[in-house]
Amino acid sequence: FLGLFQRDREAMWGWLAVFQISAVVCLICFVLFPALGPFHNDIGASSVGQALFLEHMDGLRSGERLVASMSDMTGLITAPSFHAVVAIASTWAVRRSRFVFPIVMVINTMMLCSTITSGWHYVFDVLAGVIVALGTIALWRWASDRLPLIDHKIPSDPSNRTP
Repeated sequence: FLGLFQRDREAMWGWLAVFQISAVVCLICFVLFPALGPFHNDIGASSVGQALFLEHMDGLRSGERLVASMSDMTGLITAPSFHAVVAIASTWAVRRSRFVFPIVMVINTMMLCSTITSGWHYVFDVLAGVIVALGTIALWRWASDRLPLIDHKIPSDPSNRTP
């Protein structure tokens, strides 16, 4: 959307950077502190996705499942919530669009609330994901202002483009 319709390369590169850096942070947290999520308690999984998650986590913890197959993927990160990271990063990326921003904000707010009410995340998981996203956004803004990472500005005159 950002590249095709808005032609906002800065927002597109920012979203990609925040997404990737946050994914690494969340994966490191998962490796150091693997968590099972609220549905693992006495009530058990309430959906097929949650049952698959528990099956995969039990396999990882026991050492039986050491390979992740692309045909049998399921989310494994519970804390910090990567749902929260994507919601914050996506809302931040479309912040300049008067029409798209409110729609994306409402949808992502509903998603954040539903991850708690559906039993996928604790409130702490979502708050931790928000902190990871905001920290990564701050890091990206700092780095993109100071380091010659990428020329993300779109020239106004196409004949002025450098190769």
